[in-house]
Amino acid sequence: MAWRKSISIFVLLAIATVVLFVLNLTVGSAAIPVKEVFSVLAGGESKPAWEYIVLNYRLPKAVTAVIAGMALSICGLTMQTLFRNPLAGPYVLGISSGSSLGVALLVMGSGLLPAFISDWALSPYGAVVFSCLGSLALLAAVVMVSERVTDTA
Repeated sequence: MAWRKSISIFVLLAIATVVLFVLNLTVGSAAIPVKEVFSVLAGGESKPAWEYIVLNYRLPKAVTAVIAGMALSICGLTMQTLFRNPLAGPYVLGISSGSSLGVALLVMGSGLLPAFISDWALSPYGAVVFSCLGSLALLAAVVMVSERVTDTA
């Protein structure tokens, strides 16, 4: 009987996700009717401005939000299972600190870089790249240490 409750909750959450996804495509500074959103997604006739808004702004934003939400929940579940701790997060392994370290090294060391690299590196894209590199470097260091240390005590 407990599995029926779980299935019904899962179905309700799936329906809520679809409804909120469509709502995300319709609501904004320019309100677009639901019928018109479905027409745009199906490739039917609609106003060119609405097609542009839905296909170039709202749809990528909504798809990204769903994918990021799924990825974050899977990562959280994986870390909580790995550490057997319901409160485990990216701070446990130091991934967040490694990300901050990567950006700090970028800002502090940008004066040592050539001008054409420094301009790109100090842009928002450069900060994201160095943030990812910092977290990956720290994660690699943690994995290398965990390979050598067999006893956690």
